[in-house]
Amino acid sequence: MFEHLSQWPAIIVTGPQRSGTRIAASMIAADTGKAYWDEDDWKNLANPYDHLVKLMRKRGVIHGPTLSSACHKLSVSGDTCVVFMMRKLEDIHASETRIAWDGEPAERAAYLAIHGNYIRDHGLADLPIAAIAQQIWTQVQRPDLDACSLTVEYEALQGHRLWIPKSERKNFAWNQCQHGEPHAEP
Repeated sequence: MFEHLSQWPAIIVTGPQRSGTRIAASMIAADTGKAYWDEDDWKNLANPYDHLVKLMRKRGVIHGPTLSSACHKLSVSGDTCVVFMMRKLEDIHASETRIAWDGEPAERAAYLAIHGNYIRDHGLADLPIAAIAQQIWTQVQRPDLDACSLTVEYEALQGHRLWIPKSERKNFAWNQCQHGEPHAEP
């Protein structure tokens, strides 16, 4: 499904929180044979962006939903592909509620810091952060990327061999995307 992305040395998979970034990144890593770097392994480090740059140099698939507000700035070298996940807003909200996600203020602050004028000028301030992220990707970020960018609909992942039906994911941990143990905490 994602074999065509193997030409890119680094692939960043981003999008709104709870949009399927982790499973998509896992699928892309499996299809391309590249290393997988989970956001939970680097985002809380003292210098997360320095570590991110190191990961981009190492190559591989980088899971990074917290990078969504700045993803259009990450492909400037021409050797990084940005994959942005889209998912129905009601499904994102249901997933946020299921895990009691409390990251909306931090995500909103990140978007306002970079896209505040756009958010205000287009009347988006009262929308959920996932809606803001998806609109900014479509209208601002993707057109600004001169290298690889790809929008992936969450529902399209169902055709991948690593897909697990929702009925089998009922007891999955918040960071789990396959059978067995969830992604280990750093």
